Amino acid sequence: MTKRYLYDAGGNRTNLFVNGVETVNTFDSGSRLLTEKTAGGELLVEHFYDQWGNEERRETTALALGGGTPVTEVYGYNYLN
Repeated sequence: MTKRYLYDAGGNRTNLFVNGVETVNTFDSGSRLLTEKTAGGELLVEHFYDQWGNEERRETTALALGGGTPVTEVYGYNYLN
């Protein structure tokens, strides 16, 4: 297995290549990961954040799961976070 990574000036991993297959990541101005897409622009994973910058939801598409059922993961935080 061959992996290669590209990073932006802020240190965010913008591109991942695994055996020649590219995944493109996008980030907001706070360096929070927003999307993971194919090189062709098809959405694989989308990330959502609360007002404090905590990831509150992650939606993985059927495409990312090889045609399976899309998955939504929901995260909760307590007052210590």
